[in-house]
Amino acid sequence: MHRDEAASVGAQHSSLSIAGGRYVTACERLGVRTIPVRRPEIYGSEVSRRFLAAEKDSLIHLAVGDYASLRVLKSAYNIACVAWEYDAISSTTFDRESPWKNQLWTLGLFDEVWVGASFVKEAFQRQGLPKVHVVPPPVPECPEFDQTKPKIEEIIGRSPCAPLLFDFTNWDQSRRLLTENTVEFVRFFGSVAAAGRPKVYLTIVNPGDHRKNIEASMLGFLRFVQVHPNSLLVIKMVAERDRTLTDVVWNTLRVQLERLFQRSLLRNDAVVFVHDFLEEKRLLQLVRSADFYLSTSFAEGANLPVLEAMACGTNVISPIHTAMADYLTDDNCIPCRSRKVAVDGETVTGYRIGAVSRNEVTSEDVADALAKSAALPPRELERRRRNALATIAGRYDIGGVARSIESRFEEICDRLTVAAEA
Repeated sequence: MHRDEAASVGAQHSSLSIAGGRYVTACERLGVRTIPVRRPEIYGSEVSRRFLAAEKDSLIHLAVGDYASLRVLKSAYNIACVAWEYDAISSTTFDRESPWKNQLWTLGLFDEVWVGASFVKEAFQRQGLPKVHVVPPPVPECPEFDQTKPKIEEIIGRSPCAPLLFDFTNWDQSRRLLTENTVEFVRFFGSVAAAGRPKVYLTIVNPGDHRKNIEASMLGFLRFVQVHPNSLLVIKMVAERDRTLTDVVWNTLRVQLERLFQRSLLRNDAVVFVHDFLEEKRLLQLVRSADFYLSTSFAEGANLPVLEAMACGTNVISPIHTAMADYLTDDNCIPCRSRKVAVDGETVTGYRIGAVSRNEVTSEDVADALAKSAALPPRELERRRRNALATIAGRYDIGGVARSIESRFEEICDRLTVAAEA
């Protein structure tokens, strides 16, 4: 590995900022100097290049972002690090449309592409992209497992939370009820745990991301608690810091649930929404504190929360498809049924990509998977948990991903050296 390399990181879309930061961490662990570059397209000459790296350095540009923000850095080896979840990408644009709506054209500007899963690599290669590599964003080091498992109320005790509470017969009253029932989590949890500490199921979602299929998680859990009442589903919402819990729930989840419960009251204290910003270490402690992590996604390009749960020693309940097929098996998680259906790609992605596959998970599927989790004996849960830890080690942790990056960088630098000498 040449230590005089310089890797620059392009502008990051907000949803990809975590992945970008973790690539930087892996590069720095290798001794590679990293430089943030907000506008790579303005470095168009050899003189401007010297502001980034010396002439003798190999300059590798990691462009981490959504398709509209991707730009190449001239005189560098350009790598597009992108997220994608479906089995097709757009390959044409229409009059007056931005060329960046053509994903095939955009990715073709780069020397190679990094994706989070083999499913995405195969989809891109079918579209004619030859240089695609699976280099998933690394999972950070999780809390020590020898330590006592943290209690969830110790992690998010002061975070605002509200129970599942929608009155679809009266919108004004429903919004007011959400606000009036928002309390600190420790207070809510104390009332729920009065009859005995519940088993905690956790999911972390952007409530406006329809791929996460959060309504199936909630409705499946409501079926499950009828038989297993001493259970709690904690929905940790990822949204802007300046938005209130009521605003986030009302303007996202309400819209998704209203079509299912048009004129009725939906209320259950077994499901609670939590809205608070947590630093990475505290978020991992939250994942570690749960008894199970629940995912019901239709499609994923990596699914970092599931990988983090596996690394933190928390048993995962999830369907096995798209990205999850790379690392989930019947022996390291509690599988949830899913079925592949065709949907209009433009409707679900915003790109003209024709029909794509989506892996539907129903509330019945979720309820059945939750029932399996409750039926498994502790020894079997421990076996699956250990298998999950073994899956992460050496492949998805910082060290494992750093080795994958080192291998790519060595090949790239050898190629650049040969080209310079020619």
